[in-house]
Amino acid sequence: MITVLAYEQMHIYDEKLVEIRMDKEQQVNAQSTSFAEGVEAVSLMSDPDGQVRKKASALEGLPSDEIIYKATRIFSALADSTRFKILTSLASGELCVFDLQELCGVSQSAVSHQLRLLRDIDLVRARREGQHAYYRLSDDHITSMLKFGIDHASE
Repeated sequence: MITVLAYEQMHIYDEKLVEIRMDKEQQVNAQSTSFAEGVEAVSLMSDPDGQVRKKASALEGLPSDEIIYKATRIFSALADSTRFKILTSLASGELCVFDLQELCGVSQSAVSHQLRLLRDIDLVRARREGQHAYYRLSDDHITSMLKFGIDHASE
């Protein structure tokens, strides 16, 4: 019997699936493997249906909470048809608010409001030229997301 700590996390270590446990004490009957900085890793003895391996793979592929939060904000922005039209229009190049108003068929204040939201999550960037602001997509990833969404919807 070895004592390990209880938060369950799966990792591949030295080509063996190991379960790292932290937090509350628990008695475990298993083989111990030394791990970095004094953390004990418990080798998993059997996984006949592969569930533990699937869970370990899912845990390793899961992005951080911060990345998940940012991604959900992006997809939330794309969920609005006016914002989607604005972004699709900007995929062809830099445009001013007046141009976007005509292309999207909404008021100037509605376009400005949507552009502020898109700027806040870094999907568009603006530059000033006199009294006019010209908007463009922040990077090519946005164009790719729009294209994937349109292609998927077209199938």
